[in-house]
Amino acid sequence: MSSCYKTFLEQFGAEEIKNHLSGIRLAFDRPAFKDDFLHERHYGDFEDALVDTKAMLKTGFLYDRQTRNLVAQIIPPSMVGNTNYQGFLQDVEKSLEKIYQDFLRDKRAMVSNPKQFEERAGDYNISRRQLLRS
Repeated sequence: MSSCYKTFLEQFGAEEIKNHLSGIRLAFDRPAFKDDFLHERHYGDFEDALVDTKAMLKTGFLYDRQTRNLVAQIIPPSMVGNTNYQGFLQDVEKSLEKIYQDFLRDKRAMVSNPKQFEERAGDYNISRRQLLRS
């Protein structure tokens, strides 16, 4: 079976990854990841974008935040057959989780330092750019 369908499996796998990357691009193509952190109007919006993107990477569903309409649907990363690509996705998830945990830590620190996010804006810009480059 493997020898007869090898070409089909390779072609299907390449198309699967291409479609998956298109969905991921939509998730990261928004102001929360592209605009300077100091231009963020409301830090809660940034947190929501992080949560929505994390959920999309787990479930394969990306929803519009205002209307909750489905924007994109991809297969969950666990179902992508390419192990190299799965490793890449795990790295993306780890980077996203680190940004999210940093955000939560800074959100708690705002109680004692109201300018916490402004002081850390450069760090957020750097970590988001690194994530987008990958």
